[in-house]
Amino acid sequence: EPGQDVTLEIRDSSGKIVRQFSTKAGEEEKEAPPNVPDYWIGHPEPLTKHAGLNRFVWDLHATAPPVLRHEYPISALYGNTPGLPLGALVTPGTYRVRVTVNGKSYEQPLTVAMDPRVDVSNGALEEEYQLDTKVIDLVAMSYDFYKKALSLRQKLAADQKELEKNATAGEAAIAALKEFRS
Repeated sequence: EPGQDVTLEIRDSSGKIVRQFSTKAGEEEKEAPPNVPDYWIGHPEPLTKHAGLNRFVWDLHATAPPVLRHEYPISALYGNTPGLPLGALVTPGTYRVRVTVNGKSYEQPLTVAMDPRVDVSNGALEEEYQLDTKVIDLVAMSYDFYKKALSLRQKLAADQKELEKNATAGEAAIAALKEFRS
């Protein structure tokens, strides 16, 4: 059994990481309880660290954006309903899988094939992927702006408390700080 964490990366043809998985438990953001019973929610399986043959299934989605709260579709699957939004669904093509164990990396090609029952051009799929990626990037950007605004509000609240403690602070400074916060 490996002594260190195992990572698995899916990379596109240009070498950019599309999705990354690890045996290390990730930090989950605290969010409000879901609007569905917990038994519907999917809990992704982490990579295993067992020596020998291991199996892992990738859902063909790129990394999902960070969000304040996940939504769950009405098309629920018992114990396997994913939180939305998901990452963009990758297009058919050649990818590389890189597994890193005990500081050594091993790579293999991976071909994502088109579902033969679907009649859509590769160009249309690529356009959809590009649009999905832009939307997901905007969702991630809005989340980052929210976190920065929250941090700024907390700093302003702390500064206001410090000003209120200081007897020499002018009422005008406290009023201006309160007005800026609202």
